[in-house]
Amino acid sequence: MKLYRLVGPIGAVVAYPFIIVSILLSPWFNFYDNALSDLGNMTLNGPVALVYNSGLVLSGALVASFAFLVSVKNRSWKYLCWSILLTVAGADLALIGIFPEDAGENTRFGVGDIFRLDNASDAHIQLLLVAPGLADCGSDRSRLQHSLCYNMGG
Repeated sequence: MKLYRLVGPIGAVVAYPFIIVSILLSPWFNFYDNALSDLGNMTLNGPVALVYNSGLVLSGALVASFAFLVSVKNRSWKYLCWSILLTVAGADLALIGIFPEDAGENTRFGVGDIFRLDNASDAHIQLLLVAPGLADCGSDRSRLQHSLCYNMGG
């Protein structure tokens, strides 16, 4: 198995132990009253915030590295379409760890908006790629529909 293929799944789950440890070390944290980003607040949470933010940086770096490596190893527009957005999302997740909640309103506002915008773009692109495959893959289809249906097993 190619080693770079492990980087993606590891990057997807590596933040969770950091988040769980941060929650356990923050007795004041409550899911009803606080956002997860409160765990990364250096002023409010002190050294525990370093644990939380380190998890975000590590996860973001691994996800961005995975997306970049996949696009380099598989030179195709199919991989490039999602790997650009996934690289941006991973890099931005790392930036959320570098610029936590208390980093300043201007900095945090920009980083958080980029992350939300990129995730929305990912969802729209996935829908555009899957929706034609949900339609009938009959003989009277365009080349794009044909390639999408073929790639999705339709």
